[in-house]
Amino acid sequence: MTTDSKVVELTGDEITIKERTPLQVVLMRFRKHKLAMISLFLMLGIFLVTLFAAQLANFGVQEIKVGNYLLDPGAVDEKTGRVHILGTDHIGRDYFSRLIYAGRISLTVAFISVIISELTGMTIGAISGYYGGAVDNVLMRFVEFMLTVPSLPLLLIISSMLLANENLIPIPPVILNGIGKVMLLNARDARSAVLIIMVLAGFGWLGSAQLMRGMVLQIKQQTFVEA
Repeated sequence: MTTDSKVVELTGDEITIKERTPLQVVLMRFRKHKLAMISLFLMLGIFLVTLFAAQLANFGVQEIKVGNYLLDPGAVDEKTGRVHILGTDHIGRDYFSRLIYAGRISLTVAFISVIISELTGMTIGAISGYYGGAVDNVLMRFVEFMLTVPSLPLLLIISSMLLANENLIPIPPVILNGIGKVMLLNARDARSAVLIIMVLAGFGWLGSAQLMRGMVLQIKQQTFVEA
């Protein structure tokens, strides 16, 4: 009785496993999450609407129509034929136009303040974890002290002080003009937006600093770092 044996020769292409980068793994998991994809498209829609606010708005932000008070959504202006998509408020201003302009301002403030606060927190946390010792103690004690302070009342007090005194913190005209063009604001309103960004960024980096410090301390104990 004979037994046939088959020998399978594997080439290099057949045994090669395709490697994925961490970014590819994250994107693959993200695409499989239905709720995350729905949220992504919803956020992109809101972003595009606010990005083209000047083109989509039927009325100006401060445009007031006498007599068009508290109109229902979809009401048509008799003189111009323009549609109040979401109606008007108690003094005749268009809700939809003001909403998308406000969304543009809110998203810009949030985006810039988060970028600044995260970069600040990453830098301070990395310095604290890398040097350790007295530097780490001073920075982390300061962070812990700031975290114990109620942030909301402090933010309101500081923002009101900064907005009331225009000469307290001078802001270069270049920054005001740039922020004004992005948010479609005049110089005075752009200054208020810049101050709000500064206040939010000034208190938003504390958690990021602690997280970055912990990551640096963990990496410092790895073998390849010691080598």
